[in-house]
Formats: sequence, C-alpha cells, structure tokens
Amino acid sequence: MPALLSEGTTLVINPFISLQLDQSQDLVNRGINAACINSTTGKKETKRIYTELESRRLKLLFVAPETLLKENDYEEKYFLDYLLNECNITHIVLDEAHGVVESSQDFRPKYKQLGILREYFPNINITCLTATATPSDVREIATSLGIQDTVTLIDHDLYRENLHYTVLRKTDEISQMMGLIRQFPKGTSGLIYCNTKDKCKQVSEYLNRQGFKSDFFYSTISKKEKERVLQEFLDGTIPIVCATSAFGTGINKSNVRFVLNLDTPSGISDLLQQVGRSRTRWRNK
Repeated sequence: MPALLSEGTTLVINPFISLQLDQSQDLVNRGINAACINSTTGKKETKRIYTELESRRLKLLFVAPETLLKENDYEEKYFLDYLLNECNITHIVLDEAHGVVESSQDFRPKYKQLGILREYFPNINITCLTATATPSDVREIATSLGIQDTVTLIDHDLYRENLHYTVLRKTDEISQMMGLIRQFPKGTSGLIYCNTKDKCKQVSEYLNRQGFKSDFFYSTISKKEKERVLQEFLDGTIPIVCATSAFGTGINKSNVRFVLNLDTPSGISDLLQQVGRSRTRWRNK
C-alpha cells in the first residue's frame, strides 16, 4: 500500500470547513506543510497556496467537493484542470466518504460526482475514510467513485472500552442535564446536542447563567462565528458547546469528557457521529 504522506501533494476532500481548518492547522503545528482552500480563504492566502502547490512544496491540500468541482465561465472543471496540469497530485483521500451514499443522512450530492476523479487521475490511489459505513455502503462508495480494485481495512468495531453509554428516561431535562454536568470538574470539555437551533441557544444561555461557560453552534450562524466557536472550543476557552449535528464531526479534540443528547438523534449514523466526539484516556492493559 502507498504511504499516506506521498512524495507529491495529497489531495484531501472533506465537506466540513471547520474540520479542514482544524486538521490543516494540526499538521502545520507538527511541521507538515498543509493548507486548505474554501470559501473562507482570502485572495492573498489562496495565491500563497497556489505558489506552494506549483513549487511542489505543499504536502496536503484540503478542499470541499464543491470547491474541487467548481466550474468556470466555460463550464470546465477549472480547479481539477489546474490540479492535473500545474500540480503534482500523487494521492487522493476522500474523508467522510459515507457522504457518497444516497441513503446516508450525511449524503452530499457533490460527492456523487467525484467519480470524475478517476477520469482525471486514473493512476492515482484513492483512499476513502469513514466511521459509519456498512458493507453495502462500502460497495456503493466504490461503485460511485469508479474504484475497481479495493482493499478494505477496518480499524476497530463500534465498541470502545473507554466510553460509557447511559440512557435515561427524560423526566426533568434541565435538572438531569445539570446533574450529569456537575459530575465533572467545572471547566471540563463537553458537547450537548439538541435538534433545534433555538434550543441550542437557550441551553447555552442557561448554562452561562449557572456559571458554566458555554456557547452555541448551528448551521446558520455566520462563518466568522463558526470559526470563533470552533477555535475557542479547541483551545479550551469555551469548555461546553451546545450544538446541532452541524458541529463536531471529526473534530480532533482529545479531552472531550462528556457528550449529552438532550433530544433523540434523527438517525443511528447521527448518533454515532455525535458520541464519537467523546474522548478519554485509554486504560493500560
């Protein structure tokens, strides 16, 4: 199998801007030259990234499928043409690959168009990563992307011995929530998921009145606010975020000690994505 960090540039396709920013910055902090191009990237930064790409210095580039497939005025796949003709793309990674599956709650129509990658880069290895794909989903992903020779690797099953799951009958939502949160020292990082944006805001405001610093996150807040909440959650400035399922997917934060679902998630894949944000120290065997 090819090394994930190849000699050229690895193209990483991810639909979440917050995750692109998080992962690329983490790589830069580790001394690996990485960057992302999305709707928040300014012209000056984009020009710098293009220079790094063309000079073969950039190791990983993160883009959303919408960015990758953006057409110019002549209806040509301009960005793909640029990557093919001006850059040295040697590996492609499709993150959150279950977005290809039409029955998935996270289905993204643009993901279904990514079969064009095999046309542009017929000899480049494509790696698909997901935490929520069934065996039939894996087959659909491979078919949609035109991948014929596949190797399937399963890192672990859904059970993780360092996580504890509890289901409570809802009687008094707020008092039950506070009882759970108070089991942890104040300042402990945690996520509280709600199904509506109004409830996210109301719960966050209540926590702040009770002396637990928090903020809220949902899909319709501004990009600037999304970036701020994400960064302040990652650096610990905001310990608790009350959010819809729009927040947290794939976020690499090592000290999330609790995840509360105040409402029933809309599907099992949604639940798995949400509880998967929790982290505790692995016990030594």
